Amino acid sequence: MTHKTVLGDKIQMTSSIHRWERLFLSALVSAFFMLSCTGLGMGDARAQGEMDYSLDDDFEDITDGADDDLNDDPLEKFNRASFAFNDYLMKYLLKPIAKVYNYAPEIARDGVHNALANLDSPNNFGNDLLQGEFVRAIQTLERAVINSTVGVGGLMDVASGLGIPKHSADFGQTMAVWGVGEGPYVVLPLLGPSNPRDAFGMGVDSIADPLSLWANNVDLDELNYSRYGATAVDSYARVMDDLESIEETSLDFYATIRSLSRQHRRHQIEYGMYD
Repeated sequence: MTHKTVLGDKIQMTSSIHRWERLFLSALVSAFFMLSCTGLGMGDARAQGEMDYSLDDDFEDITDGADDDLNDDPLEKFNRASFAFNDYLMKYLLKPIAKVYNYAPEIARDGVHNALANLDSPNNFGNDLLQGEFVRAIQTLERAVINSTVGVGGLMDVASGLGIPKHSADFGQTMAVWGVGEGPYVVLPLLGPSNPRDAFGMGVDSIADPLSLWANNVDLDELNYSRYGATAVDSYARVMDDLESIEETSLDFYATIRSLSRQHRRHQIEYGMYD
């Protein structure tokens, strides 16, 4: 997302504070989203049919040792420290909020999830086009129109009921399609598991997001904060129990998340990010 140029020391200071707050909220979203991208609660599929991609499949891949490069981690010392920091924030900052959120009726939580997903439609559409996935681009456009109207602002996922599959696309995935390598595995403080390509892609997606740009231009920063905060809580609440289960059954939680997140990300790039 962009930040408006401001004049005057006082206004610049205020803007800097807003930028930090926006980065912090966005970072939390990214951290928990990246951790959730481990095959938990999400099914991936080709455009021509659903594919089963379960947590069990991930563990089978790990135990089989099919991809040794999944464990390639030249920055492991830094990454482990950063992972521990992020894990602490997740457990003691976001988890209590997510537990309260899960007391809300399922229909309300689904409405929040659907509306947030609908807001990502412009970025999905742009990345679909950049990847040359024109069928997916049409699906994205159809879903946005149907869910924004018949679905009451995206609260209801009417399009899925009509057989239009839900998917997401980001600029990191786009660069991968263009042949850009992922680079070394890195766990960034607040930003979570990533790599140079996907971290750059996440920045591009943030800058290019139309809603964020509009909110910044009309001084509605609170709209962005609310969106990022809601996304963080909703994303984590949906995978909280799964992450706890992984931690309890893992000899090395860090290594398990590293392998799962890298496998799942590569699967997304190869097959597309369908829900």
